[in-house]
Amino acid sequence: MKGRLQAINAERIIIIVRHGESIKNRKGIHGGSGESLTEEGRAQVKNVASLIQSQIGKKRLETAAIFSPNNIQAVESAELFSICLGTNNYELLSIESLNMGVAHGITQEELRRSYPSAASSLDLWRNRQIDISQLAVPGMGDPLIFYNLGLQELQKIRCNDMSIVVCTSSLFILFTNILLKKNVEPGGNYLHIPIDNCDLVAFSVDETETILLPELTTVSIEWL
Repeated sequence: MKGRLQAINAERIIIIVRHGESIKNRKGIHGGSGESLTEEGRAQVKNVASLIQSQIGKKRLETAAIFSPNNIQAVESAELFSICLGTNNYELLSIESLNMGVAHGITQEELRRSYPSAASSLDLWRNRQIDISQLAVPGMGDPLIFYNLGLQELQKIRCNDMSIVVCTSSLFILFTNILLKKNVEPGGNYLHIPIDNCDLVAFSVDETETILLPELTTVSIEWL
């Protein structure tokens, strides 16, 4: 299979994957402290682990490094990936999800009712009508600080031949934009990426080049 050969022969691979469905995802809550995976979420992780294994091969995955933030649904997903893929190399990241300010810990309906201007700004960003430098949500964390923290974490992640980074949605978008060489400066084209639970995107990386691996990417290519 040509796709599998490309993935196996890549010298260094970084796979970015969103965690499985959690209880708070079913409630439609932005950010928050996190909640445990649902049974559906655990099944999603197992299915994606099988996909990764079919493309990479068991042998190479034995030395894979798995990373996640210290967030309940991400940690539970990472631990399950570790079991399914047969690797014990698991490390917590120092970075946390982007603080969404007034949107943090509430549903989209609550946000629209209590903070309509913030909800409208988020709509514009999700529809790719503005980039993150124009996003206006009171109390939101600084995108530039968040971006620079992501750069630091990726330096650590890049040290491994095979890395699987289990993310919240904001971290998925962060790492993917960085690997696509986008930034948070005005005009830097750091844009929203619509993702579902356990979506993934994979890159072959070296010192000078980053190449998307479509065989290990479930996000629609048109959004990347």
